[in-house]
This record gives sequence, structure tokens and C-alpha cells, in this order.
Amino acid sequence: MEVRFFLTRKDLWHFLTYAFFRRRHRFFVLLLLMYALLILMAVIPNELSFSLIGLWPLLLLLIFPVLLVLRMRRIAARGAGRGREHFVSIAPAGIREKTELGEGIRSWRTIKTITQDSYNLSLVTDTMDANAVIAVVIPRRAFAAPQDAETFLGQARQQWMHGREMLPATVPEIPPHSEQETSTSDER
Repeated sequence: MEVRFFLTRKDLWHFLTYAFFRRRHRFFVLLLLMYALLILMAVIPNELSFSLIGLWPLLLLLIFPVLLVLRMRRIAARGAGRGREHFVSIAPAGIREKTELGEGIRSWRTIKTITQDSYNLSLVTDTMDANAVIAVVIPRRAFAAPQDAETFLGQARQQWMHGREMLPATVPEIPPHSEQETSTSDER
């Protein structure tokens, strides 16, 4: 099965937000609690007088999420392929990708997890650090019907699991990170 699509800024934005926030839920809950605590500390000592001068530390802390969102938007804009057409297909050797810049096959052995969210299918090949994820991103809108996306995903998982069985015994298994990811349990 071959899928043809144009990867847009919006597609990459959805993938980046999914990849970034899926492991950081606790961090952002703690950040919100810290903001609430700082507001209380700034307002209560001033006998409930609300002033921007007392909230300057909070305003400085608000810069972090704004810079993070701006950085993610810049990455999405640069990575969108500037309107280039993508062809992705499933082959026994791996995922075949083709653009006007070139084509190649990513071996099933290089794919660590296969994830999905409400916007994209993602075949993650590497997580370089806490902030970098390398993946083949296929927007769900590239499929004519939701069933086509599920069929593609099922075929990809089947080939991926078959390709992982051929790994040497010395390579450790890589555990999935969320319930949306394919696990290596007996799903065959």
C-alpha cells in the first residue's frame, strides 16, 4: 500500500506537540502548580492587592513556555518540506520513502516504535535526547478513509514485528512509551 501526501506545517506541529508532551505531563502539572503558588505568594503578602510589580517573577517564568512554543513552531515550519510531495509505502525490507529530493528504504530494524494519535501515524526511528525525535510522519488525512489508515498501520505493525524477530539476540528490546504505541507482545 502506498500513501501520497504533502507534509504541512500543521501536520508537523501536531506530531511535535504529541512527541513533546507525551512524556512530560507531570512536568507541566508541576509548572502550573508553581505558577499558582507564585501568584499566591505575590498577592497574599500585599494584603490582596494585585500589582504587576509583585508578579514580575511570574512574568519571567511565563517566558519559558512562550519560547518553547515559538521554537516548536519554527521547527515545524522548517521541517514541513516546503510543499514537497511524499510517497510512503510498506515493503518487506522496510518503509520506502520517496520525495523529489530522493528515495530510500528505512529498514524495519531501525524503527523503534510505531505510534498514532488523532492526527498522524508515526514510525519513530530514533529518540536522540529528551527534545529530539526522528520519525516518518504520515498524516491521517493522506488516507481516503479512516479504515485505510488502520489497514496501513496494521500492515506496518505486522512487517515491523516480523522485521524485529530477525534481530540478533544481543540487541535489547526497546520498551514502548505510551499506550498508543505498538508493543512487542503477542499481537500477531
